[in-house]
Amino acid sequence: MENRKVKMINYNIILLIGLAVIIGGFLLFLYSEMKIREIDRKQAENQRFIDAILRTQQLQNIRKDIR
Repeated sequence: MENRKVKMINYNIILLIGLAVIIGGFLLFLYSEMKIREIDRKQAENQRFIDAILRTQQLQNIRKDIR
């Protein structure tokens, strides 16, 4: 019986793989939140630009009406 090798599960490897998955998931979550914030900022900037153009057009229309 001593010659027969018994395969045992190395629980440290399973633990490290699980830990890597958890840390990797957290890092991907942080990355996605940063990208969402960046996209949100760009949308807000574009909306301000559109609002400024509309205000300028309204002012030009008012000036045309006065003349």
